[in-house]
Amino acid sequence: MKLVIAEKRDQAKAAPFPHKEQDGCIEIEPCSEFPRGGFVAWAAGHLVELVDPEKYDPKYEKWRYEDLPIIPDRFEYSVTKEKSKLYSKIKSFVCIYGLS
Repeated sequence: MKLVIAEKRDQAKAAPFPHKEQDGCIEIEPCSEFPRGGFVAWAAGHLVELVDPEKYDPKYEKWRYEDLPIIPDRFEYSVTKEKSKLYSKIKSFVCIYGLS
């Protein structure tokens, strides 16, 4: 079984395979391209973003030329509040079904 992630819902709905829409995804029925079936989910743009610089160090709350460029040892990300439901749906496919 495969997972396809489209950028937008309209792209997902245009899947040229036999499918049925479910809550937050489209299930592809088994066919020649997807013998075991699959799912199409959509992201609606960026689901995660880099955290703000002050999350790494409070001194970056006020920007100073001397601190630039700000390059952390390890980049950190956060899920945007408006897209947390979409992120959770995609994450559940990857975690529960082990899809790739």
